[in-house]
Amino acid sequence: IEKVISKNNDTVDTIHDGVCDMSLIDLYDSFIIKLEDGIYRKRPGNQYNNLKKQRDLFLKLSLKEKCIVLNQILIMMRCDINTQANLKLIDGSTNSGNIAVNKNTLCNGVITIVNQSVTGLYENREKY
Repeated sequence: IEKVISKNNDTVDTIHDGVCDMSLIDLYDSFIIKLEDGIYRKRPGNQYNNLKKQRDLFLKLSLKEKCIVLNQILIMMRCDINTQANLKLIDGSTNSGNIAVNKNTLCNGVITIVNQSVTGLYENREKY
């Protein structure tokens, strides 16, 4: 999918690029299932309802546009700082899946979000 997106032209060669319409639709459907039943079900900013409603719009997109949407959904499902996706192609928000912190969460307290790698070698802290 990333190879298709990085190409400068809008045409997609299904044989050379290795993507076809059915495989992209199956991947979209599997993302919907993961958001409904998987570990992402209780995630704040879950986009399950929006993706399910916009499936018909997804089916009408070109192959390259479908690849862009699927890549954005994959970005949204990652567990790192940038978990927002631009789903404008299927009439979604440009900040879909964004997890925002309410300023009144702890009155005047400080909230620190720690993103740590699996190995624990890398760590990123954000204070709010």
